[in-house]
Amino acid sequence: MSLRLVPDDPLTWQAVTFAAWRDHPEASRIWQDGSHGPHPDIFAEGEINGETVRGLIIGGTRLERSWDAASDLVLFTDRSTILRFNGATVPTLSLRPCPRAFEEVHLMNDTRSSFQQLIDNLVMKTTMTVWFMECEAARRQWQRHLDRCDITVTHLDQMPVPTQMVFLGEGLERLICLVIGGRWNGMEEGFNLYHPVMLFTEHHNVIKVDPCEVTVRPVDILP
Repeated sequence: MSLRLVPDDPLTWQAVTFAAWRDHPEASRIWQDGSHGPHPDIFAEGEINGETVRGLIIGGTRLERSWDAASDLVLFTDRSTILRFNGATVPTLSLRPCPRAFEEVHLMNDTRSSFQQLIDNLVMKTTMTVWFMECEAARRQWQRHLDRCDITVTHLDQMPVPTQMVFLGEGLERLICLVIGGRWNGMEEGFNLYHPVMLFTEHHNVIKVDPCEVTVRPVDILP
């Protein structure tokens, strides 16, 4: 069975706009000149001069997690045009992120075969396991799980390693993680991803997350 590399549903307008922005030299330059981060992440929609306009914010007054809706803004529209306007003059203006858009673009650009995806995932898992064994905090957390399962480990090289790999978050900001604690459903199912879990991240951190508050998605290992 092969893996599907593109979404079953048509791409959202946000994903189409983001993909078009990456290929638009002037819009990309405007973003880079603003030094706001690796890529724009907030989409806008509102009525300007009697017409509904929507697109990706690429310039303006940046706040911590969004933009100042009352400032001068630069919009890369879903028609691949650049629009400058003052947000204070658009009472219907709405600003919101859309992580799904970045995930769709990632899938759209993934041209690997199912076999290559399998190999890449196995390599990722091997790398994460090596990092896990080098992290004392992660091993301590994993040892608590082994103790609850009545698994005795006398030597470090005999320690069973975690095998459940997940993506934390969505889109371009997602992290690869190993699950090292949580509600255990047995060897066949592993940790329950509908309840809080302890994760070892690719940044070598041990964190606790609640899947009800942030996306935690299994990484497919087998095609």
